[in-house]
Amino acid sequence: MTTVTDDFAGTGALGASWSLGVGGAAAGTFSRNGGFLTPDATGSNANYFRNDFSSASHQRAKLTISTIPVFGSGYLSIGPVIHYEDSGGTCYYAGYIDNVIFVNKVGGAQQISAAVSMSSGDTLELRSTVTGGSVFLEVLKNGIPVGSATDGSRLTGTRIGFNSYSADSATRADDFEGGDYVPSGGASTLMSKLTQLSN
Repeated sequence: MTTVTDDFAGTGALGASWSLGVGGAAAGTFSRNGGFLTPDATGSNANYFRNDFSSASHQRAKLTISTIPVFGSGYLSIGPVIHYEDSGGTCYYAGYIDNVIFVNKVGGAQQISAAVSMSSGDTLELRSTVTGGSVFLEVLKNGIPVGSATDGSRLTGTRIGFNSYSADSATRADDFEGGDYVPSGGASTLMSKLTQLSN
């Protein structure tokens, strides 16, 4: 089982383990700033993925939201990404906006929307459990599940990372952690969850 981490210590460019995804620098870039992950400019839309991890199976990614993005007329969010595929930029990503934790599927419909508030310093985590062509998605705040869904036409990307959408310059994140995910209870628990959600 592989786990990768980054505390974004120091100041400057992200480390060599990170790659900027589809859209490149024109969409906005991120750097390390005093031990935090920060956008280089307001309005940054970006996917970054870890190039030192790849798995077609169960995944997890977690990010500490050190400073909650300010909700205004725009759509501001930052959060973890799983099953990222750089050739098309598809992925599942979690975020928080206006007292709602959500999970979106790039190239598809929104998967999860949970009316849950967050505070600066809370963690946001996204997990997947893969079975054939389906995936069970679960989003957690501070390690506690707050929403789940099953996608019967799952994405097959193998990377993890983080996503931002119109992040304002005050946005701060920290302590990325992700890698392989081992579902508690194994396959039998997964099938029970899938059955419950399909009924």
